[in-house]
Amino acid sequence: MQLPQPEPTNLQTHKLIKTMENFNIKRFGQVFCRLLLVRKKTYFNLFLTAVLFFALAVIASFHPFYWDKLSVEEMTVSLVGSSSFCYGAIVIVAMLCGSAIISDLRNKQDKISELTLPASNLEKFVARCIGATFVVMLIVAAAFVVGDLLQQGVNMLIHKGSHASMLMLLFKKMDQAIQGFNEADNALPLQLLGFITANSIFVVGGMFFRKVAWLKTGLAFIAITFTLMGIFVGFCYLVYTYTDYVVVVPNEFPKWAHALFCVTITASCYYFAYRIYCRLQAINNKWINI
Repeated sequence: MQLPQPEPTNLQTHKLIKTMENFNIKRFGQVFCRLLLVRKKTYFNLFLTAVLFFALAVIASFHPFYWDKLSVEEMTVSLVGSSSFCYGAIVIVAMLCGSAIISDLRNKQDKISELTLPASNLEKFVARCIGATFVVMLIVAAAFVVGDLLQQGVNMLIHKGSHASMLMLLFKKMDQAIQGFNEADNALPLQLLGFITANSIFVVGGMFFRKVAWLKTGLAFIAITFTLMGIFVGFCYLVYTYTDYVVVVPNEFPKWAHALFCVTITASCYYFAYRIYCRLQAINNKWINI
């Protein structure tokens, strides 16, 4: 005869809740692995699309209907143009990918499965941030390498052995950037910080908007930017018209001010994105997730 199990006491329940509130690495790893399995089809489609995009972009720039050997100058000119196009596409994907943080939660059952996972909200949110940003960038980087090898093979067949590598050109540009890293006027760290800030804006946009989050976030960012600029211009006009003061706008802000602004915006975006995730509902027919 099986004896009935005792009901958990208030102390045991409190300990269980306290444990779930803490960040556990093992539990986080399990949540992250589950997320990779859920999104494996999306990641695979992204990889194939990126490989074809990179390969075809370079092949098209190398005159694919001209079945003859190309000179070094022709290959260099074609490669610089097509590789710049590919680098720009990578930057755009890197900024927009954060908006897909909850793109796999399409229906009520998906959200219920997410909400009932035996893990803390912080663990699930961090796993989704990594899955929507770092994992996507790793996939794009791998696709870039494979696409570069593919285009070299195709171009060697078309142009009788002539080929050029986007990857080698990228290494040269990275070497130049590293050599200029210690220069006084080097803006690379601030550019990277600005890139992270842009990504965080799309992360909070992906949490806030339900569908087509990348487009809605971009439009909202443009609208907010123009609104703030209009308010500032109106304020300057009022000060200039009705007072004796003069508003002076410096041509270049100090680097520390730029860095502080980016860090503040980034931290705020991730904080609000996490708070929205904590308020995620299984049933929501609104345009936003609040």
